[in-house]
Amino acid sequence: MCTKSRVGDNNTHSSVSSETCERPSEDNVVFDKTQSFFLFKETLHYECKDGFQTMKETIESDIQCTENGWDPKPLCLLFEMDSKLLDPKNTSLNLTFCSMFSLAIECDAPFLEHGSIQPRKDQYVNRDVVKFSCMRGYTRVGPEVAQCYHFGWSPQPPICKGIYFAKF
Repeated sequence: MCTKSRVGDNNTHSSVSSETCERPSEDNVVFDKTQSFFLFKETLHYECKDGFQTMKETIESDIQCTENGWDPKPLCLLFEMDSKLLDPKNTSLNLTFCSMFSLAIECDAPFLEHGSIQPRKDQYVNRDVVKFSCMRGYTRVGPEVAQCYHFGWSPQPPICKGIYFAKF
């Protein structure tokens, strides 16, 4: 949240304008400063709590106070589950806990009509890489490989297009 304030000498109002950002309150984020407000263009460093990472798959990042608020927004996503949080005797709890965070750590198996994917699994986890190939008589249109990220596959899987031969 940004607020505009006008402050001059001796705390009197003047035409000098500055913007401030309120300290963000985000889950799974630890900031290096404890102050409540930050000046326009001021940078704030943060780290993710254990078991979490930023969108760029690091454990720390910087954000800057802009006229529209913090840029980028501080965000830490789950990337590994802490086994201490789960009771190994309770399978349903394990499954429920995993499915709550599946968007952050798993990708469904991609489908490639007239082709194959290696290695082949039902589920892939963050950072898994697959290779695409097309059956004989088809050519791949798109990337040869893709990687699973917390947001899904990147780049998007290719298609296998039939090769047509002209008859003479």
